[in-house]
Amino acid sequence: MNAKNLEQDASKAMQSWDIDVESVKFITVSENISFHVVSKTGKQYVLRFHRPGYHDYQELISERIWTDDLIATGLDCPVGVKARENQDFVQSRINGQTRYAGVLKWVDGQPLWQVLEDADSHISESVHRFQMIGELVANFHEQAQHWQPPPDFKRPVLDEHGFMGEQPFWGRFWESKDLSKKQQGFLTEIRDACFEILANLSKAPEHYSMIHADLHPGNIIKHGSRLHVIDFDDACFSWHLYDFAVTMLSYTDDENYRSLLDAFFKGYSNLRSLPPKLMPSLNFFYLLRVLAHIGWLADRPELNKYGATQEHMELIESDAEKIIRAYHNA
Repeated sequence: MNAKNLEQDASKAMQSWDIDVESVKFITVSENISFHVVSKTGKQYVLRFHRPGYHDYQELISERIWTDDLIATGLDCPVGVKARENQDFVQSRINGQTRYAGVLKWVDGQPLWQVLEDADSHISESVHRFQMIGELVANFHEQAQHWQPPPDFKRPVLDEHGFMGEQPFWGRFWESKDLSKKQQGFLTEIRDACFEILANLSKAPEHYSMIHADLHPGNIIKHGSRLHVIDFDDACFSWHLYDFAVTMLSYTDDENYRSLLDAFFKGYSNLRSLPPKLMPSLNFFYLLRVLAHIGWLADRPELNKYGATQEHMELIESDAEKIIRAYHNA
């Protein structure tokens, strides 16, 4: 993708909003193609072109409905900007594709992963930040447990079928072309075992509700003394423990992992009870996250994904059976 061409397409899309644009700068491509927009009055915005086929219009509208309710409870989440025709999203062309585009208010700040990286030599600072993250996740779950979505609310469901069914949300990971036949067979067995565990997990609201589902420190912005949460693309109905796993997974190899995890638990438990069978369950949801990521990678032909898939497989082949056994024995 050529950044200059993308910016030209983005500038055309901004004509649907009542914003006098000064500049449009490409940010990144992930699920969305994102741009930083500055108006002639100095106001700043994020323009996002949503990946085709990932969410339909009602799912995108529902994302805004949930973030608006989160904001109403005091959480710091993206604020949408309506287009000229009072639409939350408009269809626009970019890079030869038609996508839904939406605009959010820009929030200045530093991604929390950078804050944590800067604090690497100061474990007490990192521990403090992870306690804050734990409190943040607890606030999300507290809102979601007691929130009643409107009748037309629509978001993906990551239950036993959404994770491990015939058509899981992030794809049939066990059929990834980056796997050998032996690896595919092994993942099929692991999938069956994971499905059985999930099918017996409680879906009571204190354990299962709307979750962010991608609440890692890269999607948390520190601005001032507050934490602003971004990127609700994966927001869905699922188990709260999946948010735990997404937040902590990339830190499992950190030499201070146990201290960071304990800080996260402490922050969470200041507001909510911790889930039962905590460590065996968390390790199980780490496994789910890795399996789902193999499916996510398989659906991204633009990525050089073979190395990442095989790295995931090394972890799964060495740990998956132990994790499942430990869960059953807990």
